[in-house]
Amino acid sequence: VSANQIVIDSMEKFGKTDKSYLLSGWVPYKDVKKLQKEFEKIPNQGLLMDASEPMSAEEAEHHKPIVPTKLQHPSFLRPFSGLVTNFGIPKYSDIDPTVFASLSFLAMFGVMFADVGHGGVLIILGILGALYPLPQLKTIKNMSIFIAACGFASVITGLLFGNLFGKEGIIEPLWFSLEHMNPANINRMLKLGVYFGIFMLSLGVMLNIAQSFRRRNFKEAFCGQWGIFSLASYWTAVFLLITGRRFSWQKILLIVILMLPIILKEPVSRLFNKKHHHGNEEEESESLIESGFQVYEVVMAYLANTLSFIRVAAFDLSHAGLMMATYSLTKELGGSDNLFISLPSDIMANAFVILLEGLISAIQCMRLEYYEFFSKFFAGEGVEYKPLKIS
Repeated sequence: VSANQIVIDSMEKFGKTDKSYLLSGWVPYKDVKKLQKEFEKIPNQGLLMDASEPMSAEEAEHHKPIVPTKLQHPSFLRPFSGLVTNFGIPKYSDIDPTVFASLSFLAMFGVMFADVGHGGVLIILGILGALYPLPQLKTIKNMSIFIAACGFASVITGLLFGNLFGKEGIIEPLWFSLEHMNPANINRMLKLGVYFGIFMLSLGVMLNIAQSFRRRNFKEAFCGQWGIFSLASYWTAVFLLITGRRFSWQKILLIVILMLPIILKEPVSRLFNKKHHHGNEEEESESLIESGFQVYEVVMAYLANTLSFIRVAAFDLSHAGLMMATYSLTKELGGSDNLFISLPSDIMANAFVILLEGLISAIQCMRLEYYEFFSKFFAGEGVEYKPLKIS
């Protein structure tokens, strides 16, 4: 009965005459031959099928209705697909950001929640949630795998910074430790956050450039807000800051020259597209003013977004500070010499930190993904491909 109802509801959406029906829809190109073979099994009753060639990214940009997107991920990436689909569906012409989002999320979460013990707890909880046979838990299987992966990332970074259940010094750090909040190591951690921000912003802009070339939108690729000239000016400013060189007027002039094509976007577009646009002087002056404000927006966005990644380091510092405070409180209560006081207190403190900081770190990672990273190349304006299924 349900299958018949699906067929009836679907047929109402297609064109028909007294003796025929016209069914039109989207089919993945690799499934066209399979569909043809299925139709060949049906006795000949005037059935005619026609399929067009695959649509290019450039054609899909201007096609109405919107070309749907079929997301295909290997099994190890499916638990992370929610990072993207919760924000939106990639357009047919978009680059699927799932790989980049999953790896960067794990890296950021690992640094924010760098603790071998706490990461181990997340791994155990994730594995239990994924493998436990209760039918009620099947719906959160991917979430459980995702939690286990985050725990694994925390274990790796916990080893790098020598942190075990908030007690540094128990295991030897593979990189450096934040024990006793050494100012030099704090600066190293903050720089790590900034460098990570530079990498993520550069990656987002490069994906936008690649995406624009894929769509054959050369104006956006070269002169767009997140195009080649924009990235070149950003890298120039970053190089001058990292190398400690002073911003002389010559170097500032170089950055301004690199940003100039963004201001002169329309003349540059004429150069690449070889088209002559006719407009009055007022429209051209308004276009230049808008481009000037766009440059200001680009500069402020690069600065704010880069500094925003300091939170990656700041949350690791807060994690270390919070654990130091909880152990100090236990010591003040006289629990350091009494196992019956210190053990329950330490267990509750660690459970509280795992729950609170784990949730906060995950939220902050998603914020950095969506607002700092995705904003450079991904709008999530696509439509998911949902094939007609009878059973």
